[in-house]
Amino acid sequence: GGGPALTGQASCTVTVRCQRCLEPFELTLRASVRLGVVRSEEAGQRLPDDVAPLICAEGQEVAVADVIEDELLLALPDYPYHADGQCQAADVPAAPTAKRQPFAALRALKSK
Repeated sequence: GGGPALTGQASCTVTVRCQRCLEPFELTLRASVRLGVVRSEEAGQRLPDDVAPLICAEGQEVAVADVIEDELLLALPDYPYHADGQCQAADVPAAPTAKRQPFAALRALKSK
């Protein structure tokens, strides 16, 4: 409410490795930044729910580029994948898996 704030949007394009096919691809990251600059955690708790606190002690400088970088890193998915239909792994049929038969040995003993 009424104090200094940092608001805006940022985007960048990064090259990441698809976790499905392991090929690199470009991914656009987008982040909305809405931070209220406060001096303490207590003051940060008084901010509206849609505003995150940026705690900055008196006399401390804040590197805005670092804040934006942090927000973009948070937008990076844990497991990046190609968009549907663009992944080369989607064209490769899945390897057949043997049906697990946990009682096969018991069945063999019983038939003796």
